[in-house]
Amino acid sequence: MFSSKVSEIFNLLKTILKEQDYKKVVFIFILMLLGAGLEVFGFTLIIPFIQLVLSPEMVAHSSKMQVVMHFFAFSDPRSFLIFIGYFLIGFFVFKNAYMAFYNFYLNHFLAKKRIELARELMLSYMEMPFVFHLERQTSDLLRNINAVSKLGDCVLLPLMQMITESVIVSVILLFLVFVEPWVTLSAFVLTVSTTAIFYFVLRKRLTKWSTEQHENVAGLSKWLLQGFGGVKETKVLGNEKYFVDKYEYYFSKHSMNQRNINTVTQLPRLFLETILFCGIIVFILISFSSNESSTALFTKLSLFALASIRLLPSMNKIIAATMMLKEGKTTYDLVLKSFGEIDRYIQLEKQAEAHGPVISFQREIEFQEVSHIYPSSKNPAIDQISFQIQKGQSVAFVGQSGAGKSTLVDLLIGLMKPCAGKILVDGVDIQQNPRSWQKKISYIPQQIFLADDTLRRNIAFGEDDQKIDDEKVWRAIHSSRLDEFVQKLPEGLNSRVGENGVRFSGGQRQRIGIARALYRDAELLIMDEATSALDKETERELASNIDFLRGKKSLIIITHRLSSVSNCDLILFLKDGKILAQGSYKSLLEKNIEFAKLTSY
Repeated sequence: MFSSKVSEIFNLLKTILKEQDYKKVVFIFILMLLGAGLEVFGFTLIIPFIQLVLSPEMVAHSSKMQVVMHFFAFSDPRSFLIFIGYFLIGFFVFKNAYMAFYNFYLNHFLAKKRIELARELMLSYMEMPFVFHLERQTSDLLRNINAVSKLGDCVLLPLMQMITESVIVSVILLFLVFVEPWVTLSAFVLTVSTTAIFYFVLRKRLTKWSTEQHENVAGLSKWLLQGFGGVKETKVLGNEKYFVDKYEYYFSKHSMNQRNINTVTQLPRLFLETILFCGIIVFILISFSSNESSTALFTKLSLFALASIRLLPSMNKIIAATMMLKEGKTTYDLVLKSFGEIDRYIQLEKQAEAHGPVISFQREIEFQEVSHIYPSSKNPAIDQISFQIQKGQSVAFVGQSGAGKSTLVDLLIGLMKPCAGKILVDGVDIQQNPRSWQKKISYIPQQIFLADDTLRRNIAFGEDDQKIDDEKVWRAIHSSRLDEFVQKLPEGLNSRVGENGVRFSGGQRQRIGIARALYRDAELLIMDEATSALDKETERELASNIDFLRGKKSLIIITHRLSSVSNCDLILFLKDGKILAQGSYKSLLEKNIEFAKLTSY
């Protein structure tokens, strides 16, 4: 079982450490061994110094002491003793300065790894296929990223501490065995055996509490996001208490579990203090009854007292690190699972991007018998659909809610892979290189996401400041009929939009989304209910403004307002995942009764 735990930790280290990290880890290990050596050397210097203080005449009877005295030209034992005292002071100042440097370097390395791992996981999640996000809750992804940020504290730091303190404890114990073997070995066996019992009794509970903590963190994130995300509806309905109660439920579980973990991790220190204190008392009683000289007794007592002072923190750290690794098992299992899951997706995508063809949109988009069914559904959302879109055409997907319009667009964009059939662009399957195809698309969703940033950065979404072209920004603003609004803003393009555009109206947010799509100047513009939040006059203005793109850009419009697609070259009328009819607005109005009924809504 122990070997399997070690194997798990080494598998984790291989996952999170890169090639350039191994040199740093080796350097940290060397620093750690030097630090352990200084700790032990400092401990071994104290006892001779105490003996010299108690018996200065030892200098005269020791040939080695005499050699040292003559080498440094000391005339009497007193000045030699003062010299040794100052040397010890200097040594301990140097030793602690070195340990401060070691701790800084170690924590700096761990901090850099935390930043690197959190960024890597965040980037990986952002680059994952759309279907990956459909199958997962945002709160779970937040929990995983939070787990990665704690990985250094849960695994790397306790692992380093365990090795460092184990070296120190081992050398000090060997020294004590040399001085007083039976007492040292008895105390060691008693301490190790009782500590092992203590650990094995509590380890299952620690694992249970740690697992529950990750679930509680996901629950906290979920109800915070939902509570604040729907604050308008919550306040209107007066349901604040519902979200507070749900949040309190998970927070209470989190706090009680943390109480248990904190209490248990403090118990080893109290346990060890009791054993060491009792051991010292027993040692004094045994030594006293043996009629040993007071000087020898005081020297040994000082030795064991100093050893206890140094061993107690080290033993505490070893036990705490062991428990931290046990508690952190849930964390590193979660991290290994997350990175393993991501690797499978990333490898496939890298292969597609590296070896797949560069998709060029020069002629047409073709759907060939495309079908798609969601994992949670029995009925197909799209059922054997076939059609063609010529470059430069304006095409509308219309139909009642649930007809399959949005699924059709998600498949066209390459966010999802069809369960059957193919989507071809100039004869090339877009699944051979989805990223190449997506670079040619601008997409305007029904719900526009706006970052809590400036208007300029929201329109040039995802571009660094130095790369933003203000001329293109203003052209996009003009085309989306935002000119007058932006010019009235006190800070113009530098005005902040607030979290998710809370400072602007629904229509203004929609037009910002349209300006964002136009800024990209892509070959294919997809508008998914993009005008639903606009008033009819603004919608007509925008429609007339987009008309000039016909022949220059390919347009795909998804809408329930049929008046906005009357000028489209082709309209696909969908129902229950199938194309019920297709043609121009006029021909459908004349030939299809169900389409005609939609125009009255």
